[in-house]
Amino acid sequence: MRPALDAELERTRKRGYAIDEQENSIGLRCYAVALPYVDPPVDAISVSITLARLSTQRELEVVDLLRQMRGRITRVVNPMGLGAY
Repeated sequence: MRPALDAELERTRKRGYAIDEQENSIGLRCYAVALPYVDPPVDAISVSITLARLSTQRELEVVDLLRQMRGRITRVVNPMGLGAY
């Protein structure tokens, strides 16, 4: 079990985002990106989409939008000093 978890965590690091494949809700896939204003990251943003509305192109769009939002959030949070706990 632990080797499988370690392998999935490594794939997530390389990919740059996490995927929840119907783990919480049947028919939904969730994508998440970490918010890197502290190291290691403790916060993330995510979006869920129904599998019926999902395509490879839509996945790329969703992940790109998450990355854009991560950048916007980080630019606001870091200058305010809110990343330090």
